[in-house]
Amino acid sequence: MLAVDGLSAWYGAARALRDVGLEVRAGEVVTIVGRNGAGKTTLLRCVMGLHRQAAGSIRLAGTELSGLAAHRRARLGLGWVPDDRGTFATLSVEEHLALPARLGADGWSAERVYETF
Repeated sequence: MLAVDGLSAWYGAARALRDVGLEVRAGEVVTIVGRNGAGKTTLLRCVMGLHRQAAGSIRLAGTELSGLAAHRRARLGLGWVPDDRGTFATLSVEEHLALPARLGADGWSAERVYETF
């Protein structure tokens, strides 16, 4: 479903990611674990198209995403809920979970998230 291969990214002269690879199959839930500064957020930002990757490949259902704008990736079904709690401070948890569907993405319903977790 989602495949990342050889992903590298930089912040100026500092390398944030080096040759990262992962695969997420349909129906899987994957957790990215690491200390602060390990590159977890940078990895997700690269997948979403919010940070420019220096090298590597990102594919969703076989479609290459490298170079594709973030809004186009979202239309293909990618979504990310950042941990910045102040983004939509007036929304409830349920409203946050339903937001991608309201924006036209074929994301999970709040009910499906509750069933899964």
